[in-house]
Amino acid sequence: MLSFSALLSVPVIIAKKRNGISRNIIKISGVISFCFGIYYMYNLGFTEGLFTYWL
Repeated sequence: MLSFSALLSVPVIIAKKRNGISRNIIKISGVISFCFGIYYMYNLGFTEGLFTYWL
């Protein structure tokens, strides 16, 4: 997850000089990171069976 977030930060650093592009890239990468986190929690919790210990 850390490497995925670091990979998404590269375009933000490159587009830092342009405010409009930078804001859009930050928003898009935030949404992608959030969706990936939800997917990862779902996969780990339900598919891999982590939540079965609590339920």
